[in-house]
Amino acid sequence: MAAHDHVTIETFETDVASIATDQLNPNHTNIILTPGKQNPVDQLEALPPLLEASDCGLSRIITVVHCGLLETHDHLQTWYDGCIHFSDVCLINRGPETSNQFVQDFLDRYKAKHIPCLFDQTKKGRIKNPGLILESEPRRMSLFFEPAEDAWLDDEDDEDEEGPVEDPYIEKLVSGQRKKKLPDIAAILDGE
Repeated sequence: MAAHDHVTIETFETDVASIATDQLNPNHTNIILTPGKQNPVDQLEALPPLLEASDCGLSRIITVVHCGLLETHDHLQTWYDGCIHFSDVCLINRGPETSNQFVQDFLDRYKAKHIPCLFDQTKKGRIKNPGLILESEPRRMSLFFEPAEDAWLDDEDDEDEEGPVEDPYIEKLVSGQRKKKLPDIAAILDGE
């Protein structure tokens, strides 16, 4: 049996909510590649019900940073902040036009915030240690994908707490808008 016999790769050109549960196989490793022009928070919010209905678990959320795009559109930093908040791994894809200083500043920014996400740079379209990247240990800031009983604050002195803290990127205001809104990356990319 080849190593790839239990891998199902599905590429979806629409949002995660449009994926049918029978498209995922709980006996295989399913890789969901979501379109980069969609709101990542909407896509991630749709994942738990899909995974539960298809009897699949979540292993890794990977964000790929396009350094050239970020350097050209620095206001996308907020968009990447949101993506990395939910990510276990952040792959830094830089072209020859991206300076070492830009990449180092990017890494230092997240290091200063003590983000547990694993950061790695691609070189010639590859990563050094795929096993480390695919290791299933959660390394994301967000507790959104953790079981409800694990997401509760474990502080007996805080009796006012009535449940898990809602993720600031998932939480919605009374108006229906997200509490932490991300820029519309499609408008930026389509405007070029």
